[in-house]
Amino acid sequence: MAEPVKSNDEREDNNQVAVAAVPNVEASPQIFKLDIDCCEELLDWLSLVDLHSFGQSCTTLEQVAGHVFKQTYPKVIVVCGSDGIYIDTVQMNGFCDFIQHLTFRSNNMGPFVFTQSRSFKSVKNLGFHHMELTCNKVECIKHILANVEEVELYGCTLNGDFYENFLKFCPNLNSLTIGVYYTDANVDLADSRMPLIGADNSWLLREYPNLKCFTLYGSLLTARLAELNRFFEMNPSIRKFTTNGQFFLVGPIKDCKLDLDDLIILMNGFDTITFYLTNIYEKISQTIIRHTGSFKRLHLYVNELNKDEVKRFNKIETLHTSSLTADSAAGLTNLKALSLGSDEVNHHEISTLINLERAIFTRVSPVDILAYISGLAKLQQIEVKQLIGTDIIDVRKLNKERKQLPGARKVLLYVDKTVYLATKWSGMEMDCDLVGMKRLDSIDCGKSLDDQSIRKNFG
Repeated sequence: MAEPVKSNDEREDNNQVAVAAVPNVEASPQIFKLDIDCCEELLDWLSLVDLHSFGQSCTTLEQVAGHVFKQTYPKVIVVCGSDGIYIDTVQMNGFCDFIQHLTFRSNNMGPFVFTQSRSFKSVKNLGFHHMELTCNKVECIKHILANVEEVELYGCTLNGDFYENFLKFCPNLNSLTIGVYYTDANVDLADSRMPLIGADNSWLLREYPNLKCFTLYGSLLTARLAELNRFFEMNPSIRKFTTNGQFFLVGPIKDCKLDLDDLIILMNGFDTITFYLTNIYEKISQTIIRHTGSFKRLHLYVNELNKDEVKRFNKIETLHTSSLTADSAAGLTNLKALSLGSDEVNHHEISTLINLERAIFTRVSPVDILAYISGLAKLQQIEVKQLIGTDIIDVRKLNKERKQLPGARKVLLYVDKTVYLATKWSGMEMDCDLVGMKRLDSIDCGKSLDDQSIRKNFG
């Protein structure tokens, strides 16, 4: 019986050890003689569904497929059901021990009970959507919580103390997201007794030594600010704070020195009106810059941003917007990451974005990609959600144009599975000296500049 393949981390020499140690090599299939690097290259030709089917052949190949899945698809979202895990509505239980992100979207006990049948040893991110987290549900996933590093709760409720009934089971937690929703018309949102989650807000009055990223979004009110002041004061390890614009309209965070690396503000609805945007900026200035600390980088999500607003937000390093005019772009010379939510890519803004390193497009054509690649020397990464007009990208042609740009860095194109496989099976070059192509799902969520998961769940 062939022994399971070991991951790269478990090998002393990845280039010398074969995929599996098989007692009788001559009687074993030839594929078992391949090392893991060769297997990764071969399996890169398969779709995710085909990769999972390959792994169902035997226990050894399940380990091989799982290893390749873990290396290739760290970003893919997995939804837990009562009978297994699903990726794009397709059941793929063979990957249970290799997935890194697991999401619960059903309020039923079934999905939680299912988690007890597998170890889910690789899960680092857990997401919960619009459900009641009962003690029985939490009990089912304690073995996952023990290793999890990121927790996201969107519109969830929990009876009892949030720390005692949930957070204390997450010793490695370094990122916490809480989206607050109140749908009951009888709820008095100004009532300080209304908790963000759980029976009260006492969980905010604790230290979380490993917590580096904190997201708080939704129905936030002045009544909560005293506890939030204390929370930030007790947790100086927090380097990244994400919230919505209304947070800065309800009142300043007083007597608390926020010292952040990254401040991320999501604007939606009335936030995008210039009057409110201007007021929010002033609140940020009063709250953080002038009186109580600082942030190194500002990341802004807004539907529109005019040139006057650009001048106010002079610390913008990441901008997520529906569209960007040439006038607005002129003031964004320090911008390092740009995400455009529409398919209207204005080539006139390119010349002013001299420090741009990453570009994220919802819908874009090969012509638009070429304009960025041939015009921005510091660009290193382009993410393409949907390619317009074709399923194949000529990487060699893009590389030729890139070579003509003085001081150009190498650019990696991250594209969806359809474009990636279509380009690969067409025989096109996939990796040149200045332009390469990878799968969009290969971007680790923690490293991606695209926080569209927040947008989708909150906005």
